[in-house]
Amino acid sequence: PFKLYKPMTTKKSEDTIYPDNEEHTHFEETDLGAGMNFTLGQLRIVSSPLSPFRLNIGRNVIGRKASASSADIQLPTTESKRMSREHLIIEVKKMPGKGFVHYASLYKQKVNDTFINHERLEFGDCIILKDGDMIKLPDMTVKFVIPDDETTTI
Repeated sequence: PFKLYKPMTTKKSEDTIYPDNEEHTHFEETDLGAGMNFTLGQLRIVSSPLSPFRLNIGRNVIGRKASASSADIQLPTTESKRMSREHLIIEVKKMPGKGFVHYASLYKQKVNDTFINHERLEFGDCIILKDGDMIKLPDMTVKFVIPDDETTTI
């Protein structure tokens, strides 16, 4: 489970000089090409007719819909405020030779219970998501999907 997770190692750029003395990690940036309609992943609310929420490259903050929320994806909840306005982060990165990787982690230390495939997510965990993973948030369950553009429906 999550306690056994080992972070992926990244290659440090030796030819980049930064103005400060802090160490920086280099990740390969992705050029998707002009005009390409490329879906990196989606969150679908289970048992809801709402359209899926698309993820973007980089940091995607997920939280409940509220006027004071700075979340990128604001999920509609009932009057309940058990889900934080900024609850979960899904980071999408391009890894050399591996394609896109989706990492899930909690936004802050004190949030109500959140589960990925029935395993409780702890603050500090960084979980790599796979197509079909179920994310149980305090007020709803969402499914992480990577749409297959080549799927034929009959």
